[in-house]
Amino acid sequence: MTFKKLFLAVLSVILVIGLAGCFGKKDLAETVSQQAYNYVWKRSNGKTIKGALYFGVADKNQGYYRKYSDTLDHIDPNFDGDVKKEKHTYSISKDGKTISLSDDGDGNSSGIGSNVAAVMLKDVSIKGDKITARVYYYKDDEGEITLTPVKE
Repeated sequence: MTFKKLFLAVLSVILVIGLAGCFGKKDLAETVSQQAYNYVWKRSNGKTIKGALYFGVADKNQGYYRKYSDTLDHIDPNFDGDVKKEKHTYSISKDGKTISLSDDGDGNSSGIGSNVAAVMLKDVSIKGDKITARVYYYKDDEGEITLTPVKE
């Protein structure tokens, strides 16, 4: 009888912990959709770059985005219209661990940093309201980025 009670208690604890992990989590597409983020990119060469990204509405893990060369202090209500005109797209992997940013050819409103090629943010994790990831150009690891949401 003691073994049975111990087994049920352990099983109950495991079940409660497992269920607690399922509630309150949003997927990455839902988190970034229509959200502006200031970023701090700590490059692998030691330099730090700051800027902002706005992710427009995502449809099936794909949406439009725009890069800003400075940080933002508010969310402009016309961001979605402006961003869609730019036609820079982002996509999110099915596992929610990678964001791929398209390239406009000259880096004016795409990618991160300045005059950059297409970028992938890999190993994405959400901690509270911040997002962290590794930055990759092609196959090269270019450091770590932290995205902090711009408050309305």
